[in-house]
Amino acid sequence: MNRSIFFILCILVISGCKQSSPPKDVLQKEKMKEVIWDVMQAQMLAQQITLTDTSLNLVDETNALTLKVFEYHHTNKEQFDKSYDWYLKNPKDLNEILDSLYLQKSRIEIPVLEKPKTLNKLQKPNHE
Repeated sequence: MNRSIFFILCILVISGCKQSSPPKDVLQKEKMKEVIWDVMQAQMLAQQITLTDTSLNLVDETNALTLKVFEYHHTNKEQFDKSYDWYLKNPKDLNEILDSLYLQKSRIEIPVLEKPKTLNKLQKPNHE
């Protein structure tokens, strides 16, 4: 599924539009890049958590961790969605973000069973 989303985004980027700066109510490029990166990390963590604890639901866990990412970045789902829509309509700006994320991903290697370090503090506390 992530590959299909990336493929669709690539098509939008290739189609091209004029580059402009985001409005004030849209997350700026660097902030958007950070939020998207952490949302992707949250999705990976949710997958790992639900693989090891079958009592948890992947969708619920993904949503919970994504909301924590938004809190961490002092934003919310509505602002993220609005920002994401703006970047989809401005593919050159989105392309800069995606290129940067691709380079960032290629510089690091996350072992499959290791939690992403950036999200350790976002995981629910263990109540033993």
